[in-house]
Amino acid sequence: MKFLIVVLFVFGIGEIQAQTAGVLKGKGNLEAVPLFNSNFSVKNLMGVGIDPKGTIYVSQSFRDNEELSILRSFHLQEFDMSLTSVEQKKEWILNNYSPKVIRSQRMRDLNKDGKVDFRDLSVRKERVLTLSNPGRDGYFDQINIFAEGFNDLVAGRAHSVMPIGDHVYTTVIPDLWKMTDSDQDGTADQVKSLVHGFASHFGYGNHDLHSIIQGYDGKLYWSMGDRGLNVKTREGHRVKNLHSGAILRCNPDGSEFEVFAIGLRNCQYFDFDDYGNMFSIDHDADFQGERERLVYLPEGSDSGWRCYYQYRSSTRHLRSLSNQKYNPWLAEKMWMPMHQGQGRHFLPAIENSWNAPASFSYQP
Repeated sequence: MKFLIVVLFVFGIGEIQAQTAGVLKGKGNLEAVPLFNSNFSVKNLMGVGIDPKGTIYVSQSFRDNEELSILRSFHLQEFDMSLTSVEQKKEWILNNYSPKVIRSQRMRDLNKDGKVDFRDLSVRKERVLTLSNPGRDGYFDQINIFAEGFNDLVAGRAHSVMPIGDHVYTTVIPDLWKMTDSDQDGTADQVKSLVHGFASHFGYGNHDLHSIIQGYDGKLYWSMGDRGLNVKTREGHRVKNLHSGAILRCNPDGSEFEVFAIGLRNCQYFDFDDYGNMFSIDHDADFQGERERLVYLPEGSDSGWRCYYQYRSSTRHLRSLSNQKYNPWLAEKMWMPMHQGQGRHFLPAIENSWNAPASFSYQP
Protein backbone atom coordinates (compact mmCIF):
# COMPACT_ATOMS: atom_id res chain seq x y z
CA MET A 1 0.00 0.00 0.00
CA LYS A 2 1.19 3.52 -0.81
CA PHE A 3 0.73 6.40 1.64
CA LEU A 4 0.80 10.15 1.13
CA ILE A 5 3.53 11.82 3.17
CA VAL A 6 3.67 15.59 3.39
CA VAL A 7 6.28 17.59 5.30
CA LEU A 8 6.98 14.68 7.61
CA PHE A 9 3.38 14.26 8.61
CA VAL A 10 2.17 10.77 7.80
CA PHE A 11 -1.39 9.95 6.80
CA GLY A 12 -3.14 6.73 7.67
CA ILE A 13 -0.37 4.56 9.14
CA GLY A 14 -2.16 2.60 11.85
CA GLU A 15 0.85 1.34 13.79
CA ILE A 16 1.84 4.85 14.85
CA GLN A 17 -0.18 5.37 18.03
CA ALA A 18 1.52 8.47 19.39
CA GLN A 19 -0.99 11.00 20.67
CA THR A 20 0.61 14.40 20.46
CA ALA A 21 -0.13 18.01 19.74
CA GLY A 22 -0.08 18.91 16.06
CA VAL A 23 -2.21 16.08 14.67
CA LEU A 24 -3.94 17.30 11.52
CA LYS A 25 -7.37 16.12 10.41
CA GLY A 26 -7.88 15.53 6.71
CA LYS A 27 -10.76 14.52 4.50
CA GLY A 28 -12.06 10.96 4.55
CA ASN A 29 -11.11 10.44 8.22
CA LEU A 30 -7.40 10.75 7.45
CA GLU A 31 -5.09 11.94 10.19
CA ALA A 32 -1.63 13.44 9.90
CA VAL A 33 0.56 12.51 12.86
CA PRO A 34 3.90 14.31 13.47
CA LEU A 35 6.90 12.01 13.20
CA PHE A 36 8.93 14.07 15.69
CA ASN A 37 8.15 14.66 19.34
CA SER A 38 8.06 18.17 20.74
CA ASN A 39 11.66 17.99 22.01
CA PHE A 40 13.23 16.97 18.70
CA SER A 41 13.21 18.69 15.38
CA VAL A 42 15.19 18.93 12.17
CA LYS A 43 14.79 22.19 10.31
CA ASN A 44 14.48 23.01 6.62
CA LEU A 45 13.30 19.63 5.39
CA MET A 46 12.27 19.61 1.73
CA GLY A 47 11.56 16.11 0.38
CA VAL A 48 10.80 12.68 1.77
CA GLY A 49 10.95 9.11 0.50
CA ILE A 50 10.62 5.66 2.08
CA ASP A 51 12.37 2.47 1.00
CA PRO A 52 10.75 -1.00 1.19
CA LYS A 53 12.40 -1.63 4.59
CA GLY A 54 10.73 1.45 6.07
CA THR A 55 13.82 3.67 6.17
CA ILE A 56 12.81 7.31 5.79
CA TYR A 57 15.03 9.54 3.67
CA VAL A 58 14.65 13.32 3.81
CA SER A 59 16.43 16.13 2.01
CA GLN A 60 17.55 19.13 4.02
CA SER A 61 18.32 22.57 2.60
CA PHE A 62 20.47 25.34 3.99
CA ARG A 63 19.98 27.72 1.07
CA ASP A 64 17.55 30.52 1.89
CA ASN A 65 18.27 31.93 -1.56
CA GLU A 66 20.05 30.57 -4.60
CA GLU A 67 22.85 32.03 -6.70
CA LEU A 68 20.59 34.72 -8.14
CA SER A 69 16.84 35.26 -8.36
CA ILE A 70 15.21 37.56 -10.89
CA LEU A 71 12.72 38.56 -8.20
CA ARG A 72 15.57 40.33 -6.42
CA SER A 73 17.49 41.53 -9.49
CA PHE A 74 14.85 42.29 -12.08
CA HIS A 75 17.23 44.54 -14.02
CA LEU A 76 18.82 41.30 -15.30
CA GLN A 77 15.59 39.89 -16.76
CA GLU A 78 16.28 40.61 -20.44
CA PHE A 79 19.82 39.29 -20.16
CA ASP A 80 18.57 36.22 -18.32
CA MET A 81 16.36 35.32 -21.29
CA SER A 82 19.49 35.12 -23.46
CA LEU A 83 21.16 32.45 -21.33
CA THR A 84 21.16 28.99 -22.90
CA SER A 85 23.18 26.77 -20.56
CA VAL A 86 24.28 26.29 -16.96
CA GLU A 87 27.90 26.77 -18.07
CA GLN A 88 27.08 30.16 -19.61
CA LYS A 89 25.24 31.22 -16.46
CA LYS A 90 28.13 30.13 -14.25
CA GLU A 91 30.67 32.05 -16.33
CA TRP A 92 28.56 35.20 -16.07
CA ILE A 93 28.39 34.91 -12.26
CA LEU A 94 32.17 34.48 -12.01
CA ASN A 95 32.74 37.65 -14.02
CA ASN A 96 29.78 39.83 -13.01
CA TYR A 97 28.83 39.19 -9.39
CA SER A 98 28.90 42.91 -8.71
CA PRO A 99 28.14 44.94 -5.55
CA LYS A 100 24.75 45.85 -7.08
CA VAL A 101 23.85 42.19 -7.53
CA ILE A 102 25.20 41.30 -4.07
CA ARG A 103 23.05 43.99 -2.44
CA SER A 104 19.90 43.04 -4.30
CA GLN A 105 20.43 39.34 -3.53
CA ARG A 106 21.19 40.10 0.15
CA MET A 107 24.20 37.81 0.06
CA ARG A 108 26.34 37.57 3.21
CA ASP A 109 29.99 36.81 3.93
CA LEU A 110 29.37 33.10 4.40
CA ASN A 111 32.98 31.96 4.14
CA LYS A 112 34.13 34.60 6.67
CA ASP A 113 36.96 35.93 4.50
CA GLY A 114 36.03 39.57 5.13
CA LYS A 115 34.32 40.21 1.79
CA VAL A 116 31.20 39.19 -0.09
CA ASP A 117 31.74 37.75 -3.54
CA PHE A 118 30.89 34.73 -5.72
CA ARG A 119 32.92 32.44 -3.44
CA ASP A 120 30.20 32.74 -0.81
CA LEU A 121 27.79 30.98 -3.16
CA SER A 122 29.62 27.66 -2.67
CA VAL A 123 29.62 27.59 1.14
CA ARG A 124 26.20 26.21 2.03
CA LYS A 125 25.81 22.45 1.68
CA GLU A 126 22.67 20.42 1.15
CA ARG A 127 22.05 17.10 2.93
CA VAL A 128 20.21 13.84 2.57
CA LEU A 129 19.34 12.33 5.96
CA THR A 130 17.89 9.06 7.15
CA LEU A 131 15.44 8.98 10.06
CA SER A 132 14.93 6.01 12.34
CA ASN A 133 12.70 5.08 15.25
CA PRO A 134 14.96 3.13 17.64
CA GLY A 135 12.45 3.26 20.49
CA ARG A 136 9.61 2.06 18.24
CA ASP A 137 7.40 4.64 19.92
CA GLY A 138 6.21 6.28 16.72
CA TYR A 139 8.78 9.07 16.89
CA PHE A 140 11.58 9.15 14.32
CA ASP A 141 14.06 10.94 16.56
CA GLN A 142 17.39 9.52 15.40
CA ILE A 143 19.03 11.05 12.33
CA ASN A 144 22.00 10.07 10.22
CA ILE A 145 23.69 12.06 7.46
CA PHE A 146 23.45 9.84 4.39
CA ALA A 147 25.09 12.34 2.00
CA GLU A 148 26.25 15.94 2.20
CA GLY A 149 27.59 18.53 -0.23
CA PHE A 150 25.89 19.53 -3.49
CA ASN A 151 27.34 23.04 -3.05
CA ASP A 152 28.55 24.03 -6.50
CA LEU A 153 28.47 27.73 -7.40
CA VAL A 154 25.18 27.29 -9.29
CA ALA A 155 23.63 24.64 -7.04
CA GLY A 156 20.08 25.01 -5.79
CA ARG A 157 18.07 23.38 -3.03
CA ALA A 158 17.70 19.66 -2.35
CA HIS A 159 14.00 19.60 -3.12
CA SER A 160 13.40 15.85 -3.50
CA VAL A 161 14.78 12.49 -2.48
CA MET A 162 13.65 8.97 -3.33
CA PRO A 163 15.12 5.49 -2.71
CA ILE A 164 14.62 3.26 -5.77
CA GLY A 165 16.11 -0.20 -5.90
CA ASP A 166 19.61 -0.25 -4.42
CA HIS A 167 20.14 3.48 -4.88
CA VAL A 168 18.88 6.81 -3.58
CA TYR A 169 18.19 9.74 -5.92
CA THR A 170 18.00 13.43 -5.10
CA THR A 171 17.41 16.60 -7.12
CA VAL A 172 19.69 19.60 -6.65
CA ILE A 173 19.96 21.84 -9.69
CA PRO A 174 21.81 21.65 -11.98
CA ASP A 175 21.90 17.86 -11.44
CA LEU A 176 19.94 14.72 -10.78
CA TRP A 177 22.11 12.79 -8.29
CA LYS A 178 22.45 9.07 -7.66
CA MET A 179 23.76 7.85 -4.28
CA THR A 180 24.76 4.34 -3.28
CA ASP A 181 25.62 2.86 0.12
CA SER A 182 27.54 -0.16 -1.16
CA ASP A 183 28.98 -1.21 2.21
CA GLN A 184 25.65 -0.79 4.06
CA ASP A 185 27.06 1.46 6.80
CA GLY A 186 24.27 4.01 6.52
CA THR A 187 26.30 6.57 4.55
CA ALA A 188 26.54 6.92 0.78
CA ASP A 189 30.02 6.02 -0.44
CA GLN A 190 29.18 6.75 -4.08
CA VAL A 191 27.59 10.08 -5.08
CA LYS A 192 27.31 10.60 -8.82
CA SER A 193 25.72 13.21 -11.06
CA LEU A 194 23.39 11.19 -13.24
CA VAL A 195 22.11 13.98 -15.50
CA HIS A 196 23.51 17.55 -15.61
CA GLY A 197 22.31 20.79 -17.20
CA PHE A 198 19.18 22.04 -15.43
CA ALA A 199 18.25 25.71 -14.78
CA SER A 200 19.87 27.62 -17.64
CA HIS A 201 18.10 30.78 -16.45
CA PHE A 202 18.24 32.56 -13.11
CA GLY A 203 14.47 32.86 -13.20
CA TYR A 204 12.27 32.48 -10.16
CA GLY A 205 13.89 30.84 -7.15
CA ASN A 206 12.74 27.30 -6.37
CA HIS A 207 11.52 26.67 -9.92
CA ASP A 208 13.85 23.72 -9.75
CA LEU A 209 14.05 19.96 -10.06
CA HIS A 210 11.37 18.14 -8.06
CA SER A 211 9.68 14.80 -7.49
CA ILE A 212 11.51 11.60 -8.45
CA ILE A 213 9.34 8.54 -9.10
CA GLN A 214 9.76 5.31 -11.02
CA GLY A 215 7.30 4.72 -13.82
CA TYR A 216 5.67 1.45 -14.82
CA ASP A 217 8.30 1.22 -17.59
CA GLY A 218 11.09 1.13 -14.97
CA LYS A 219 12.39 4.58 -15.93
CA LEU A 220 12.99 7.48 -13.55
CA TYR A 221 10.66 10.44 -13.95
CA TRP A 222 11.12 13.88 -12.42
CA SER A 223 10.08 17.49 -13.06
CA MET A 224 11.91 20.73 -13.81
CA GLY A 225 10.53 24.25 -13.31
CA ASP A 226 10.54 26.87 -16.06
CA ARG A 227 14.20 27.87 -15.77
CA GLY A 228 15.17 25.74 -18.75
CA LEU A 229 17.45 22.81 -19.45
CA ASN A 230 20.32 22.09 -21.79
CA VAL A 231 21.59 18.54 -21.26
CA LYS A 232 24.28 16.55 -23.02
CA THR A 233 23.14 12.95 -22.71
CA ARG A 234 25.35 9.96 -21.99
CA GLU A 235 24.94 9.02 -25.66
CA GLY A 236 26.37 12.42 -26.70
CA HIS A 237 23.13 14.06 -27.85
CA ARG A 238 22.13 17.58 -26.90
CA VAL A 239 18.61 17.95 -25.42
CA LYS A 240 17.23 21.47 -24.88
CA ASN A 241 14.02 22.95 -23.51
CA LEU A 242 14.94 26.50 -22.61
CA HIS A 243 11.70 28.33 -21.86
CA SER A 244 9.27 26.10 -20.01
CA GLY A 245 9.05 23.56 -17.25
CA ALA A 246 9.05 19.88 -18.17
CA ILE A 247 8.64 16.28 -17.12
CA LEU A 248 11.83 14.31 -17.74
CA ARG A 249 12.83 10.67 -17.76
CA CYS A 250 15.81 8.37 -18.13
CA ASN A 251 16.90 4.87 -17.22
CA PRO A 252 18.09 4.33 -13.62
CA ASP A 253 21.69 4.45 -14.86
CA GLY A 254 21.15 7.84 -16.53
CA SER A 255 21.01 6.57 -20.10
CA GLU A 256 18.33 7.46 -22.64
CA PHE A 257 17.54 10.83 -21.07
CA GLU A 258 14.64 12.62 -22.77
CA VAL A 259 11.97 15.26 -22.28
CA PHE A 260 8.59 13.63 -21.70
CA ALA A 261 6.28 16.69 -21.59
CA ILE A 262 6.76 20.48 -21.73
CA GLY A 263 4.83 23.73 -21.30
CA LEU A 264 4.72 23.72 -17.49
CA ARG A 265 5.55 26.52 -15.06
CA ASN A 266 6.47 24.84 -11.80
CA CYS A 267 4.93 21.39 -11.66
CA GLN A 268 6.42 20.22 -8.39
CA TYR A 269 4.83 16.78 -7.97
CA PHE A 270 3.02 14.42 -10.32
CA ASP A 271 1.88 10.81 -10.35
CA PHE A 272 0.55 7.99 -12.52
CA ASP A 273 -2.86 6.40 -12.26
CA ASP A 274 -3.44 2.63 -12.52
CA TYR A 275 -3.30 2.82 -16.32
CA GLY A 276 -0.05 4.77 -16.59
CA ASN A 277 -1.65 8.17 -17.26
CA MET A 278 0.24 11.06 -15.71
CA PHE A 279 -1.45 13.97 -13.91
CA SER A 280 -0.25 16.93 -11.89
CA ILE A 281 -1.14 20.35 -10.49
CA ASP A 282 0.86 23.17 -12.07
CA HIS A 283 1.40 26.44 -10.22
CA ASP A 284 -0.14 29.64 -11.52
CA ALA A 285 1.99 32.66 -12.44
CA ASP A 286 0.62 35.00 -9.73
CA PHE A 287 -1.40 37.04 -12.22
CA GLN A 288 -4.58 38.64 -10.94
CA GLY A 289 -7.54 36.26 -11.43
CA GLU A 290 -5.44 33.35 -12.72
CA ARG A 291 -5.55 29.97 -10.96
CA GLU A 292 -3.53 26.75 -10.70
CA ARG A 293 -4.28 23.98 -13.18
CA LEU A 294 -4.95 20.26 -12.97
CA VAL A 295 -3.11 18.97 -16.04
CA TYR A 296 -3.00 15.70 -17.98
CA LEU A 297 0.52 14.99 -19.21
CA PRO A 298 0.72 12.40 -22.00
CA GLU A 299 4.08 11.79 -23.66
CA GLY A 300 4.98 14.60 -26.07
CA SER A 301 2.39 17.02 -24.70
CA ASP A 302 2.77 20.80 -24.39
CA SER A 303 0.71 22.50 -21.66
CA GLY A 304 1.32 25.95 -23.13
CA TRP A 305 3.37 27.93 -20.59
CA ARG A 306 6.56 29.81 -21.53
CA CYS A 307 8.71 31.54 -18.91
CA TYR A 308 8.79 34.86 -20.79
CA TYR A 309 5.01 35.20 -20.30
CA GLN A 310 5.91 35.89 -16.67
CA TYR A 311 7.48 39.23 -17.53
CA ARG A 312 4.75 40.60 -19.81
CA SER A 313 2.30 41.52 -17.03
CA SER A 314 2.63 42.73 -13.44
CA THR A 315 2.14 40.42 -10.48
CA ARG A 316 2.28 40.94 -6.73
CA HIS A 317 5.97 40.02 -6.97
CA LEU A 318 6.76 42.09 -10.05
CA ARG A 319 4.93 45.37 -9.51
CA SER A 320 7.63 47.43 -11.23
CA LEU A 321 6.63 46.40 -14.76
CA SER A 322 5.81 49.77 -16.29
CA ASN A 323 5.59 48.57 -19.89
CA GLN A 324 2.75 46.03 -20.01
CA LYS A 325 2.94 43.85 -23.11
CA TYR A 326 0.53 41.58 -24.89
CA ASN A 327 0.42 38.40 -22.84
CA PRO A 328 -1.18 35.42 -24.59
CA TRP A 329 -1.39 33.48 -21.33
CA LEU A 330 -3.91 36.01 -20.08
CA ALA A 331 -5.36 37.51 -23.25
CA GLU A 332 -6.15 34.11 -24.77
CA LYS A 333 -7.01 32.56 -21.38
CA MET A 334 -4.52 29.76 -21.90
CA TRP A 335 -4.63 28.98 -18.18
CA MET A 336 -8.28 27.96 -18.37
CA PRO A 337 -9.75 24.58 -19.40
CA MET A 338 -10.64 24.19 -23.08
CA HIS A 339 -13.06 26.86 -24.32
CA GLN A 340 -14.23 28.26 -27.61
CA GLY A 341 -11.65 30.50 -29.23
CA GLN A 342 -8.72 28.97 -27.34
CA GLY A 343 -5.65 28.00 -29.35
CA ARG A 344 -5.22 24.35 -30.31
CA HIS A 345 -1.42 24.31 -30.25
CA PHE A 346 -1.28 23.12 -26.63
CA LEU A 347 -3.12 20.76 -24.27
CA PRO A 348 -5.37 22.80 -21.94
CA ALA A 349 -5.93 22.13 -18.27
CA ILE A 350 -8.57 19.65 -17.16
CA GLU A 351 -9.81 22.13 -14.58
CA ASN A 352 -8.55 24.96 -12.43
CA SER A 353 -7.39 24.01 -8.98
CA TRP A 354 -6.64 25.29 -5.48
CA ASN A 355 -3.86 27.67 -4.53
CA ALA A 356 -0.17 26.84 -4.30
CA PRO A 357 -0.09 23.03 -4.38
CA ALA A 358 3.16 21.69 -2.94
CA SER A 359 2.46 17.96 -3.30
CA PHE A 360 0.37 15.62 -5.42
CA SER A 361 -0.22 11.89 -5.29
CA TYR A 362 -2.57 9.33 -6.81
CA GLN A 363 -4.21 7.14 -4.17
CA PRO A 364 -6.19 4.18 -5.58
